[in-house]
Amino acid sequence: MNSSATYPELETGERGRSIGLVPFLFGLAGTQSVPAKVINHLLVDLGMSAAAAKAQLARMRQRGQLTATRHGRTVDYQLAGPFGESFHRIRSGMGASPPEWRGSFHALLYQVPESARAFRDHFRRNALLVGYGLLQQGVLIAPADRTESLAAILARRPSAATIYPATLHLALPDARSAAAAAWALPEIEQRYLRHCHDLREALARSARPEPGAAALRRFAELVNGPMIDTLLAPSLPTELLPKDWPGRQLFELIGEVNDRYGPATSRYVRDLIEQARS
Repeated sequence: MNSSATYPELETGERGRSIGLVPFLFGLAGTQSVPAKVINHLLVDLGMSAAAAKAQLARMRQRGQLTATRHGRTVDYQLAGPFGESFHRIRSGMGASPPEWRGSFHALLYQVPESARAFRDHFRRNALLVGYGLLQQGVLIAPADRTESLAAILARRPSAATIYPATLHLALPDARSAAAAAWALPEIEQRYLRHCHDLREALARSARPEPGAAALRRFAELVNGPMIDTLLAPSLPTELLPKDWPGRQLFELIGEVNDRYGPATSRYVRDLIEQARS
């Protein structure tokens, strides 16, 4: 599966991994607002140059993925928009029960002319980030209505564009086929299985680390890619998933890695935040 075509803001490869590091760091901080200089410091800890870290954060602000709030001489960053929503979806998905299948998908039927291509791409990209799947060109589906998360984008819809919310009722066999197509579930299943294998092997070889940049780097190496890939499929009713779907297993293994590395790395990140605020 070419995830870069589906999630250009969270594509595979170096760029996708580096963007995913920012919400990863917010999770370790345990707060919605983190000093800009701390985020820069931590991105350098994770292997980026200072210039590359600064440029990436500037791009994320320009795209609306981050907002900045000034407090005297300091600036704090906050995750924003559908990008921030996708981070909260990952966290809420860990340990959550799957939703019930009620016989229908929420759908967005859209038609946007080529003259408004920039809006079309922005709308579709962010719809995917908040949990919609692309059933076919012009048709996005989700297990529940997620338009509230897209309200700011929908408010900027060009007059030439049409976007209609709808309810798509399907018999269960058809709903399974639609879900498999919209979220490329067979391909994602294979990716999840590879992540599960790699995380099990890493857990078998690792011990609890001491706080510091080395532990932070290793933690990011282990969970950043798998956590980004959990965005590729939302929390779907069990009836719509392939048999023996490994999503729950992957979340459990990410949780085990978090238990192993989280305390030391969170302490390191929070100490840097305390120093910055003092």
